Amino acid sequence: MSAKKEIWEECSTLIRKTREGDQISFEKFLRLVTGILRSYLSPRISNEEDREDLIQEILIGLYKAWDSYREDRHPAPWIFAIARYKTIDYLRKKKSGDRVFATDNLEFFASPEPIEEEPEKAREILKNGWTF
Repeated sequence: MSAKKEIWEECSTLIRKTREGDQISFEKFLRLVTGILRSYLSPRISNEEDREDLIQEILIGLYKAWDSYREDRHPAPWIFAIARYKTIDYLRKKKSGDRVFATDNLEFFASPEPIEEEPEKAREILKNGWTF
């Protein structure tokens, strides 16, 4: 039997035993899947801290979806589907987090001088939002 096949059979066994109430099997399952996820994510997420955070998110996702796993099926598609969706969510958040919004550096652009010190026309423009 190949090493991969043994790992997936062990994974199935641990899921079954966990469903029967064996807490130690659940802990073993988490350790086993953590190793699988590290291998899966290493080429996709280069930052180690981000990768470990994402692994935690995936493990939480697996826990929340625990009842959706069918024991008559191979566990890999179930695990990797959740991993894929969590990774996509992570990449979306990461991409949107890189954007700079107009209000991000407002204190840099804000004038320390009160508006009253501006010339009359500039005060009207600032107060009323007019353009030149």
